[in-house]
Amino acid sequence: MSSRKLPCGADNLQDCLVQVYRMALGAMQSYTFWRYTFPDESPYEATLKKFGHFFYATNEAHLTMMFVSLDCLCDDNPKRINFQKLLALIKPKLATADYEPLKKRVERLQKLAKGIGIIRNNSIAHIAEWQTRVKLCEKYA
Repeated sequence: MSSRKLPCGADNLQDCLVQVYRMALGAMQSYTFWRYTFPDESPYEATLKKFGHFFYATNEAHLTMMFVSLDCLCDDNPKRINFQKLLALIKPKLATADYEPLKKRVERLQKLAKGIGIIRNNSIAHIAEWQTRVKLCEKYA
């Protein structure tokens, strides 16, 4: 491989794959924890209610982590690796039969990316008013 860095700032494809894997894993783990910290829907209801202030804060943190990670995986910032860039990097190494299903999945993800970006930008990273998140949750729930 040349000394030119890849889009993710890494020196090789494996490092780019690891970056994408870690962001996707972080998003998935954050979603799982976030989902199980709704007191009325969790098998841990008594504990969640007893320590409500703690779990409310962690719930918010995991929600934020999930959207920031997902946004990074879809963002077109040239300094970051995303699903589209990764797909372009691995295309020469895959047979067409393996590449086409991945391409279709990435295309479906890109359709969701706009919504992820809207939520991240308007509700998490740049809160213009206190009730922005509440309004978004009502609109997209």
